Amino acid sequence: MASADKQTFEKGAIVSADSASLIALAAEVAKHDEKFQRVKGTKGGVKVPRSIKDDPWVEHVDEFGRSRLVRQSEIPPPPTPEPVRNYDENPGILNPANPFPVFRNQGAIDKQEWIRDATGEMVRAAAGRGSGGPGYSQANTVRHYDNATERRARGVGFYAFSQDEDERARQMRELLEIRNQTETSRSKHRTLKDKRRDEIEARKILIQQKRLKSLASTVAS
Repeated sequence: MASADKQTFEKGAIVSADSASLIALAAEVAKHDEKFQRVKGTKGGVKVPRSIKDDPWVEHVDEFGRSRLVRQSEIPPPPTPEPVRNYDENPGILNPANPFPVFRNQGAIDKQEWIRDATGEMVRAAAGRGSGGPGYSQANTVRHYDNATERRARGVGFYAFSQDEDERARQMRELLEIRNQTETSRSKHRTLKDKRRDEIEARKILIQQKRLKSLASTVAS
């Protein structure tokens, strides 16, 4: 059939043609329609079936762990597994955290920092108070807590000990004596409290006996 007759037939007009031409034209139109439906049904790389029978309801678990009923065509394709990499074998190339890895002897660095911290060098450098530092001296290398190196609120029970060893020992002895006195006072108060409670219990028993005796005499009379 000529191209002009084909265009006229597609527009819906009546053309004069024999049966063989009409059959051939109908087959060609059906072929183009099938191709159009196939292209239209493809979206996002997933082909959508044209029939509901070919697209049943299935149970699918999404990435959040939720179980839902969806069409089979709506199920996303499985994710591509990542290649297995041995990070321990070559951490300089396959390190996922650092894009530009730099070798550092961390063990030696930590040891040097620990030595500086133990001798007070880091605290003296941070405080900027010379070689003496807050609570550190050449004769005293024992590291004690110093409240001058921290800026924070402390409770009402905070007690600042001296950095001098002799003065610090005297302060600790005084606190220990105060603690012993407090424990002694608590034990005495506890003893008096228990004695008072026993007296109250004995008086309750005496009153109860008097009531029973009075009730018995009333019933007898």
